[in-house]
Amino acid sequence: TDTLTISGSTTVRNFRFGCSHAVRGKFSDLTAGTMSLGGGAQSLLAQTARSLGNAFSYCVPQPSASGFLSIGGPVTTNSTTVFATTPLVRSAINPSLYLVRLQGIVVAGRRLRIPPVAFSAGAVMDSSAVITQLPPTAYRALRRAFRSAMRAYPRSGATGTLDTCYDFLGVANVRVPAVSLVFGGGAVVVLDPPAVMLGGCLAFTATSSDLALGFIGNVQQQAHEVLYDVAAGGVGFRRGAC
Repeated sequence: TDTLTISGSTTVRNFRFGCSHAVRGKFSDLTAGTMSLGGGAQSLLAQTARSLGNAFSYCVPQPSASGFLSIGGPVTTNSTTVFATTPLVRSAINPSLYLVRLQGIVVAGRRLRIPPVAFSAGAVMDSSAVITQLPPTAYRALRRAFRSAMRAYPRSGATGTLDTCYDFLGVANVRVPAVSLVFGGGAVVVLDPPAVMLGGCLAFTATSSDLALGFIGNVQQQAHEVLYDVAAGGVGFRRGAC
């Protein structure tokens, strides 16, 4: 334990932290450690909730922009700031996870016909996952609609797990169909084109089954302030935040 100082003015006494002795994979010489903002009792969020507030937000930037992280609440408390909010679901198996209920997908203005049961497992809000993983039933519907909207462009081979890729060589302007994610509570997250395609491919993939947890990856979270209001039990999205 030690006294944790944040931004030079806020201190947390007896802050508990771990020490890593052997790491591989995600870490390198440029990594100073990992900061836990999950729902567990040992996380930074839980240990600072009394002094800062039981909430945090961040904005994952697109390559030409800058993002931010705010602990204690949203980056702005302006009364005119509006978040599209969906209920926060806690996992009984892993309480450190933040889950949301994805209920639908809209492509080019049309909501896809996906049985509600396909989304019953829930989806983890995951800033460390790159792309969103959907239940296979939902992914097939999205892929079918996306391919139909992109039929003017030549397809190319798959790239890793991304199976819907295109050859844009010599194409001056690419028109990517609008894609929106519809969450419980009526929250609609409109994705910008860089959040729909990654490296010329549809930036979504499928989970192993409709019964497996899905993941909302950081590519789809780009340019949105994502607010985890743990105290109020909600996850909010504010478009164009960074």
